[in-house]
Amino acid sequence: MSLIVKLTISGRYSQKIFSPDFFHEVCRDTLECSGEKFSSDIPVSVDVVFLSSPMMRVLNRERRGKDSVTDVLSFSHHSVNANSGVRFWIDEKGNRQCFLGQIFLCSSYIRDAAVADGVTFPKEMVYIFSHGVLHLLGFYHGPEMFGIQDKVCDRFLKRVE
Repeated sequence: MSLIVKLTISGRYSQKIFSPDFFHEVCRDTLECSGEKFSSDIPVSVDVVFLSSPMMRVLNRERRGKDSVTDVLSFSHHSVNANSGVRFWIDEKGNRQCFLGQIFLCSSYIRDAAVADGVTFPKEMVYIFSHGVLHLLGFYHGPEMFGIQDKVCDRFLKRVE
């Protein structure tokens, strides 16, 4: 599958550790491992926003009613075409688009979780970012979702070792 992935990344994060290519690779691996259908000629777009702990807490409270900081929040903005099973929509100009949605990440929370889990910060970021992408696709917590995240982490580790 030859996916075209377009990410818009905003907010403060460590570009020394995580380049935009890092997020493109993780997103592409997650989409490929998900088993979902995508057209090879329609870019798959995702907005990635990094938030501080206080801002993540506010967003979590406003959107989920939970007054706490969290690692990732995902908000989906797509539907599946009933005829083809491929995820896309037609914009006002008649162009096919595939905007999956927005992923909000809290780097400091993810870094602390990596320490608590005894893994590297990059590995934890792969796992959590992949988690966010899977939520955009409609996956729920469970063995299938966590298995895909593990597979994406394994792919990442093979590339960096």
